[in-house]
Amino acid sequence: TLPDFDPIDDLGSALHAPITIMRVCKHWYDVVRSSPILWRTVKVEAQRTLQHLALHLKLSNPSPLHIVIRAPRDDAIALLFPCISRMKSLNIIYISPPAWLSTEEFPVLEVLNIYWDNSPSHPALKTRLSQICFPKLQSLILRRVNLPTDPLLYSKLRILRLYDCPSDLSYTAFLDILFACTDLEELFLTDILRKLTRDPPLASPLSRPRKLFGNMKILGIADDDCYEALFQ
Repeated sequence: TLPDFDPIDDLGSALHAPITIMRVCKHWYDVVRSSPILWRTVKVEAQRTLQHLALHLKLSNPSPLHIVIRAPRDDAIALLFPCISRMKSLNIIYISPPAWLSTEEFPVLEVLNIYWDNSPSHPALKTRLSQICFPKLQSLILRRVNLPTDPLLYSKLRILRLYDCPSDLSYTAFLDILFACTDLEELFLTDILRKLTRDPPLASPLSRPRKLFGNMKILGIADDDCYEALFQ
């Protein structure tokens, strides 16, 4: 049994390990080719050929997939579409997400990371993420992506990291979402509340449920407003 996979930290070793082992001898070549779990990490980038990507996806079947998309290649994205039902983690880095991200169901996806260009000259990325598409989502990391407004999307999260994300949510609506996330173990917020629509403050902030911190193991806040809202 292989250990749990971290799609960001383990990316380099996971991608190169199968190729390295295949070069040892004919026996190990055959072993690797017949071991789908060794091909579960798939990276889409500009220099990768479609033939290589298609073979990688074929060899990975039926293992759950950990996908990293770094290049806006429609031809490569099209190859990934039939594998949606196997995606366990999806990392989209500096490109607009595929249209099917907000229209299709990802039945086993547990980790979704979307990193958008943090240049001030580029507007934040708009998406339509909902719990209907991600019923098993446990970890959500967004950078300069408009906050999803579906409260149910957050309901089962264990990890939530939000960096510089605009939103159409009100101040209190966002706090209500956070306080409803009773399974959260890790929370990072950077420049969030100052971007929300302000509404009248609650008469008694302490009346809000404090279950948010029941399972919390890691908490990082780089936002004075957020710190005051959570701890006042």
